Amino acid sequence: MPGLTQLHGPAGFLFWHIKSIGWAGVDLFFVLSGFLISGILFAELEKNRDIKLFRFWMRRGFKIWPSYFFLLAILAITQTSAFIDTSSPSQFCKTLLVHVFFFQNYLADNPNGPTWSLAVEEHFYILLPLLLLGLQGLATKLKKNLKDLIGPATLFIVLLCLGLRVMNVFHGVHPNDYMQTHFRIDALMIGVFCQYLWMTQSPAITHICSHLRSYFLLSLLLVSPAFFFNRTHPFMFSIGFLLLSIGFSFLLLTLYGGLIRKYETAWFLKSVAVVGTWSYNIYLWHYFLPKIQLLQFDWINRHLMEWLPGNYLVLGMQAALFTVFGLTFGYLATLCIEFPFLQLRNKLFPSRYKLTSNPTP
Repeated sequence: MPGLTQLHGPAGFLFWHIKSIGWAGVDLFFVLSGFLISGILFAELEKNRDIKLFRFWMRRGFKIWPSYFFLLAILAITQTSAFIDTSSPSQFCKTLLVHVFFFQNYLADNPNGPTWSLAVEEHFYILLPLLLLGLQGLATKLKKNLKDLIGPATLFIVLLCLGLRVMNVFHGVHPNDYMQTHFRIDALMIGVFCQYLWMTQSPAITHICSHLRSYFLLSLLLVSPAFFFNRTHPFMFSIGFLLLSIGFSFLLLTLYGGLIRKYETAWFLKSVAVVGTWSYNIYLWHYFLPKIQLLQFDWINRHLMEWLPGNYLVLGMQAALFTVFGLTFGYLATLCIEFPFLQLRNKLFPSRYKLTSNPTP
């Protein structure tokens, strides 16, 4: 958000560090996405010993593509992020196709804000079912159960990604390296491993559910480096990303295991759940809203500074207005774009597999 009021002293230190840790939210989403998506695929494999690849990819596409392409269209029309290079016909086609086919995290000089994480997700949606089918075939040859191979596969991918990141640190971390799939897909695979632990009722899950508060505090400890380091810092880029993924996996499992179950009927958490249904579009739009000239964020900020006394009051109002804009755009895009296409998806490719509604292992 442009023109944020500056705070100084202990309050400023605390505010800017809390604000800066927001980038780690995408790592939480990666873990959660791996957990949820793999649950659907595990259920299909368990029932049919196969995955209908086209059906799976189309269901994910109907979720991701409509809102994403609508955003790209608006950004192109308003020239908000200049993600399309119009200097020549070839450059125009290149930059357009890079975003259409989700390669902006590798090939774009302008990765276009948070859309890089959608590219990582899309690559994961393609690779995960292929990986599980490959492991299924290997398990059949070895006369083992598929789930016996999930742990070794996860360990291999985690160590491979960690090794690649460490090598990259020694060669020098570039500003956009944190966006690239081969550096980040271990977070999604850790989410897959969490789902494997949950579905097999692993003793590890029983232990976590017996010590929910302890593992919750451990999760906060593992996530805490993001409070001090940005995502291009050598520590964070190497071991820090792995600590984040493990920390968020503990957070996910403690919450899923019932840490706040007695509060789930509270109005606040019900409200959070409602807003959660808009979260994809909030995430898509929040970065670009201050950059859209029609919304006049610069004008609003200047007048808030003139009208309101004190930096704390100005900053509070700035944050409130930004939140209202983000929620409003997220809600409208969800209602007008995402929900209609999800209804169409459910008619064309109805869901056959759901995660259990009772999370108790």
